[in-house]
Amino acid sequence: MSPLRCWQLINRVFVRSIETAAASSTEPKTHFKITLRRSAIGLGEQKKETLVSLGLHRRMQTVYHPHTPEAGG
Repeated sequence: MSPLRCWQLINRVFVRSIETAAASSTEPKTHFKITLRRSAIGLGEQKKETLVSLGLHRRMQTVYHPHTPEAGG
């Protein structure tokens, strides 16, 4: 596949996801929705500590944190 074709596919998916996100919610977001999708087994210690501090302990677990400078990084 040519680089141009890859870029077009990525651009189409990205724009579609932005349009879907914009259409699905008209009210302002007040919380971050964080989901752990991959296992933390192969991650370094600092990254594992970050996951624990966010409250994530297992795959596909979702936590919500309010929009604050501490949660936003």
